[in-house]
Amino acid sequence: MGVFFLNFLRALKGPTKNLLLRTTLFFVYLLFGAAVFQTIESGEERREKHHFDIVRQNLKEKYNISEKEMANLFMEISKAVDEGYFDVNYDRWSFAGSLFFTGTVVTTIGYGKMAPATVWGRIFCIFYAIFGIPITGLMLKSIGERITEGIANFFRFIDRRICNRDPQSIHMKTVIAVFVIVISMLLVLAALAMEYEGWTYFEGLYFGFITLSTIGFGDYVPSHPSENKDHPAFVIIFTVITFVYFTVGLALVSSALLAISRLFEDEPPWGFISLGMNPDDDDEDRITRQKLQAQRLDAKNEAR
Repeated sequence: MGVFFLNFLRALKGPTKNLLLRTTLFFVYLLFGAAVFQTIESGEERREKHHFDIVRQNLKEKYNISEKEMANLFMEISKAVDEGYFDVNYDRWSFAGSLFFTGTVVTTIGYGKMAPATVWGRIFCIFYAIFGIPITGLMLKSIGERITEGIANFFRFIDRRICNRDPQSIHMKTVIAVFVIVISMLLVLAALAMEYEGWTYFEGLYFGFITLSTIGFGDYVPSHPSENKDHPAFVIIFTVITFVYFTVGLALVSSALLAISRLFEDEPPWGFISLGMNPDDDDEDRITRQKLQAQRLDAKNEAR
């Protein structure tokens, strides 16, 4: 069976082989992640369910509540928690709060703590996101390109003016520099979260990564601006700083992805791009390789 599969792979054209291998890697990675998360998290879930059952039973016996009334009570509490108005004594949809929400929409962070509850609000959210997400993506791409080019030019300047040599490994240096900046931002964000949100340092790091990667689970969310409604200036400052920080962070992530893609195009590490594909499989691959070689030669000539 294994020999048959290898022969089947060898018979495929380069792009088809590439697609098959990458798709296989994707699903294997999904299965691996599912197995790890099940092993780590399932036990905690069972303990939490058991604890909830005990609390529910104690509450039922103490106040002599029927099973139906208990179910209705918890259903209403669950609805209030899911829709974000449980234990909230401020206007979540103030202008500052709404501005914070629109930022989570167009950046695709989507914490989930705020969401439109009306039909018209949901309809508008759909169309707002359709146009807002590409606009935001273009802005972040432009900022990321500027950051990447600025860092690359800095390293070219160091190599030429200080080290008196032709620029070397510019893309690799750029990737490392961008990642150092992103990690520094995460470390600073974690410290701010400890001070302002009362989280642990690790929780702050976790929140920063989930936010800047736009995963946005919603288990940790910055305090709503309207919680500080007695200080309007603070609400405005908080909202502006949050947007600036997240925008710069997302732009840096975009910059990192751009730098990595350029690194892979320049010198694919360990055959990552091809994933076992022979570059001589077809004419298209040969032409692509020749173009890359010509681009590298032009870049070296320009550097000189």
